[in-house]
Amino acid sequence: MLGPLPHERPCRGPRSAWRALLFTAAGLSLGTHANAAEPKAPEERWYGYQTIGADALAITLLIGSSQSYGGVDTALLVGATGVYLAGAPSIHLLNDQSSAALISLAVRVGSPLVGAGLGWAASHFMPYDDGDEVVRGLALGVMLGLLAPMVVDAAALAWKPTVAAKRAAGTPALTWRPSVAVTSEHVELGVAGAF
Repeated sequence: MLGPLPHERPCRGPRSAWRALLFTAAGLSLGTHANAAEPKAPEERWYGYQTIGADALAITLLIGSSQSYGGVDTALLVGATGVYLAGAPSIHLLNDQSSAALISLAVRVGSPLVGAGLGWAASHFMPYDDGDEVVRGLALGVMLGLLAPMVVDAAALAWKPTVAAKRAAGTPALTWRPSVAVTSEHVELGVAGAF
């Protein structure tokens, strides 16, 4: 019998993958034994392509604002800021991941500020002496601070349990049923469901 196709294999949870990556980078061992029974990680589905799409729209609007004039540039800049701040958190909410939405929003607000501070501090060590080193440091720090949340959202936060994992945990799958009631006085149509 053939094994499952690559796209049918369940994904290991991102938390365990990130944990293994961090421990490996730090040169530490996870301390697992070959004969120890390893608990099975819940099956998860990646929806990071949705957050990448929202961030690509924000970048496109930002580039459009730099190429526009006559009031359109301001509108595009405001749109880019709104999509950047609310796009990925909204996608997390639509995927029933409210904690990921809060983390995403916090990182998207805080990361550019931290980047600006680090860029300002690094500007004092730049080899330039033309008076613009602070501006260069701030710009680089803010740019990196804007890009970091995009990577964090797509790589670490955009994971949710599959329907099978929800059922195993006791969470009901999405179900719905129509209802019809006919009496001599009226007809009622409705939909009942469990989400």
